[in-house]
Amino acid sequence: SVARAGGRLSGADSLSRVDPLTVTGPQKLSGGFALDGIRLEADLELTLIPTGSNKTLMESITVSLAFTEVDLGLDLLLYVDLDALEAVRLGSIMHLPNIFPCFMASTLALNFTNSSLTIDVVSPSVSDYVSGGLTEVLAMILTVYFSVGESLFKELLPTAIGNQIPKVLEGMLEGRGGSSCPVPDEPGAPGDVVDFRRLFGTDGAPANGMLFPLVRRAADSLLAETDPATGAPRINSFAVGPVTRLQSGTAGTLLFSDELFFTDFSLPDVGIRRLKVVVADVSFENLDTVAPGATLLEVEGSQTLRTELAVGGAGTPIRIKFGFSMTVEYYDGREFSNKVEFSTELADARLLAVAYLPMGEGRLLGYPLGDVFNIKCWAATLLAREGGGPGAAGVD
Repeated sequence: SVARAGGRLSGADSLSRVDPLTVTGPQKLSGGFALDGIRLEADLELTLIPTGSNKTLMESITVSLAFTEVDLGLDLLLYVDLDALEAVRLGSIMHLPNIFPCFMASTLALNFTNSSLTIDVVSPSVSDYVSGGLTEVLAMILTVYFSVGESLFKELLPTAIGNQIPKVLEGMLEGRGGSSCPVPDEPGAPGDVVDFRRLFGTDGAPANGMLFPLVRRAADSLLAETDPATGAPRINSFAVGPVTRLQSGTAGTLLFSDELFFTDFSLPDVGIRRLKVVVADVSFENLDTVAPGATLLEVEGSQTLRTELAVGGAGTPIRIKFGFSMTVEYYDGREFSNKVEFSTELADARLLAVAYLPMGEGRLLGYPLGDVFNIKCWAATLLAREGGGPGAAGVD
């Protein structure tokens, strides 16, 4: 008889390529990754009873099987309740172990529909057997068996394993569909202000989980690394481009279609019953041109952040567009209305901002994910310097 006593998988840190999930249909996603090599080890307990003998032979062996050039692709079908996902509070996912339950709580169905696996099989090795004799002969037979049939294993093993991967993954997720999203942490007091040193983990342990420290470290890493295809910092292709595409539909563009500025008043002394001025449809293009040497969200104080970056240049100017409309209504019934679209280009732009941001802790913890790209909602998280209603931050 054979019993498995244990097992190990090594080489999972040999990633050579990661393909992020891409949309291939209304509810379909595809992704994958490649590994330079992995090794599977199984510790087996062998119990042998020779024919015509009452003597029992016990043996322990370790069977190792190495795979090189592992390439895995996955297709999945995903149905998400967007209303439930957008209602998830930021405070619920600040602790990283909570992200998966919150996502699954918003998921209606998740199925792995297909997988493809290519590997190069290396002949196995058998080790750690204590005694010789029959067990050593069995080890030699096993090694020869794999060696002779290596070409067959290269063809059949990827298919066999690939067919099992969706079942294994779905088995791991089984029963998670009814997960509940943890409620956000409670703020210390209604008027408490976020301490950025604790939020980003620059002064002691993070106060509200590892989400913000992890995001900041990722941003620092992407700013320091260079994309070999463009020669620019990787943050442009890996973060700025995808995030702006989510917000506006175009990589590198931020679009604010709502009214960014609005005023409505009267001037009786000059006969104007109503004067309305609106600035809307503001867009910033080519923002995915961040130059090397930038710093983002550098903590300078408990409520102070510093950002320094340069964008544009290299023949790709920053383009700013906005619409300006003015309506004038006179007391005698006359009305005048006009709308003008402005556009300007900056060969390059350099920003140095030190911002005082007294952000309410309760407002940050309760911030819904559905408003993550809404600048007005972020502004509503700020408190006045005294600790009362929405208000007042400062930027130098």
